[in-house]
Amino acid sequence: MARPAKHIPPSPPDKGSFPLDHFRECSDAKSIYMDCLKQHDMQAEDCRHLAAAYLQCRMDACARRPH
Repeated sequence: MARPAKHIPPSPPDKGSFPLDHFRECSDAKSIYMDCLKQHDMQAEDCRHLAAAYLQCRMDACARRPH
């Protein structure tokens, strides 16, 4: 009988490493992504390209801010 693979619990990203959209700079990209999810019965696979665009927008907006 095969041994089950060890389960390694996921760990959250380091504090400050995940760009949040506090200033709503990416609200248009978020709206498009959410509309896609609604149209596809909340199946994220069908909207993955829009999720990537939303995350890219958040990363770009975070990079423009002074640290």
